[in-house]
Amino acid sequence: MTTFHQTAKAKNIQLIETISHIARCDFKADSDRLIQIIANLLENAIKFTDVGGKVTIGLKYLDFKVEITVTDTGCGISPDFLPVIFDRFSQAEVPSRHSPGGVGIGLAIALRLVELHSGTISAQSPGVGQGATFIFRIDRLAHRLLVAPYLLNINIQ
Repeated sequence: MTTFHQTAKAKNIQLIETISHIARCDFKADSDRLIQIIANLLENAIKFTDVGGKVTIGLKYLDFKVEITVTDTGCGISPDFLPVIFDRFSQAEVPSRHSPGGVGIGLAIALRLVELHSGTISAQSPGVGQGATFIFRIDRLAHRLLVAPYLLNINIQ
């Protein structure tokens, strides 16, 4: 997470970490892939948030699931683009002050990785200029076999 703190600091973005209920949670998952999902969501949130904005990452339990959210005060997402945001090679028009970079596959990869964990991922935004929230949930004990499954301790601090 140090890299994200440095990137956020360079843009004067407040990076907030919230953990509900407990500071640590154990669940069966591929830690490298979970880190890849979180990194993609944080990178996008910081990239599309203006100087002086805020990005929040949260972790909490919901019954037998773990929920991770990434919320930003960035450029937001058009309602027309929300249904295709996880499609490969899709990129929304962004204000000229943002340089999106990439080829539009990060969220498609995140979707596939979440699905391999028998989970779900969604995006929400009140609209352009109003920030966005990405939510992904996985079972605390996912049963699908992954490349390198083992118990992962997530401590976002």
